[in-house]
Amino acid sequence: MPSKLPSDDVLMDYYHEGMTDREIAALHHCTVQAVNKRFHKMGVTRLSPENTRANALIRHRWRGIYYSQESDSHHAADASKALRVWLRRRLGDKTLTANQVGMADRWERGIRERNEVLCYGPEGWFYRPRKREDGQRVIDWPESLSYADKELVNLLDLPLEVSTPVAV
Repeated sequence: MPSKLPSDDVLMDYYHEGMTDREIAALHHCTVQAVNKRFHKMGVTRLSPENTRANALIRHRWRGIYYSQESDSHHAADASKALRVWLRRRLGDKTLTANQVGMADRWERGIRERNEVLCYGPEGWFYRPRKREDGQRVIDWPESLSYADKELVNLLDLPLEVSTPVAV
């Protein structure tokens, strides 16, 4: 099936004009993901500041596994994607699609209902029952692991109410 997107040169013109992936997708009647994928193939990375912050926090927690955009990387697993999207939503990322917002909401609801935290081990991502020391954190975060941006780390706590964006 032929691409709905224009040539790489035209996409770069859009990029230099400051058009967002969403604007390009609307112009060419395709998905935002299709635009993002093409830019990725071209070596152009366009992440929102919220996405960059969420990735940095997850990378800090699980240094050895969060390294690649390759499909066989563990960071591409559904649990990791859901965590990243949920964090972006908490940070107020306006670039999230309706599907991503729905994913974040479902993930939070599931964590709450099952009273679990997300973990990573030799076999990949898994959920375990919440322990007292987890507090309201959505992932297992060891006390010994420090992070300079305490406000960002605190966004890993379940909000008292169902999640709404919280810009930091």
